[in-house]
Amino acid sequence: MTATPPLALVNPAGSGKNIEILKVIFAYVSGTLGAGSLWYCQGLNPTTLPLETAAAIRSCTLLSGVTTNANDVSKAYSGVSLTNTPVIIRSSAFSLDAYVGTVTTWNPPNIEEIASSIILTPGAFFAIEGIAGAGTSPLVSLAIEYAVVPQ
Repeated sequence: MTATPPLALVNPAGSGKNIEILKVIFAYVSGTLGAGSLWYCQGLNPTTLPLETAAAIRSCTLLSGVTTNANDVSKAYSGVSLTNTPVIIRSSAFSLDAYVGTVTTWNPPNIEEIASSIILTPGAFFAIEGIAGAGTSPLVSLAIEYAVVPQ
């Protein structure tokens, strides 16, 4: 595991809210992926949080026309160094093996229903990481659908 996951969702300490993971979406874009799979990871109590990247848009499913809203306490990070290394929660349903070699056909996004079985309390983060062989210019798209709920 690395402290620089491709996608991490943080519930800041002191937020007073829980974040329930509803769905994770994975889509192949281009390049060649190495054999392996995606894994769900957690981390606790980051001592400091990195600044958000411009590409990390948070809107959940409450589409307000802005990148943040008053009820969304989460912070999303893409490829940013976290202050502690994630540990594995469990394997995702996404195997990268289907994309080994040259993919020439259209591949729709894959969606895994988490259905609130993973909950981030204040001070925790959820990350998606790959454990796989090297690829050639691999490019994928990852998304997390979640709900912010009272503790």
